[in-house]
Amino acid sequence: MRFWVLAGTEDNWLKAISENIWGIREGLKSRWDKLEKGDILLFYSTSPISGIIGVGEVESKFKQDKPLWTDEIKKNKVIWPYRFDFKVHYALPKLNWKDKNVKISDLRLNFRAGINPVTNKEAVKSFFRRADSLWNTELSKLVEEMKIPIKIPVKRG
Repeated sequence: MRFWVLAGTEDNWLKAISENIWGIREGLKSRWDKLEKGDILLFYSTSPISGIIGVGEVESKFKQDKPLWTDEIKKNKVIWPYRFDFKVHYALPKLNWKDKNVKISDLRLNFRAGINPVTNKEAVKSFFRRADSLWNTELSKLVEEMKIPIKIPVKRG
């Protein structure tokens, strides 16, 4: 099981959570290739939210040529063709996105691109402790109950 931070706009997250789908640009296909069923997803909403608003789990991957998100529909062009669907384990209600999101800037998680691997086990643990406290959940048990080790990609120099 891997952990990923998915970064996107408020508008894209509204669509993604309602449809249980996310998409990746052509330039990030190599990351999409590494996604596996059961990987855990952290939903990061960019500015002005700037925090994690939910947690999900990869179900399946597919390539799609149908515009789905607002930007794609406006341009009548698929921007994020490498897609995957997910089940939502927890998503904050939209009205709480600004005040109850989980801030992670101090955890040094990379969330610049649409999909970002998390390689720091301690950061994962810290995130789940924060989420459980702030959201009054027991999401940390999600990882414990799976009894699957966290895969940390080997960095090659």
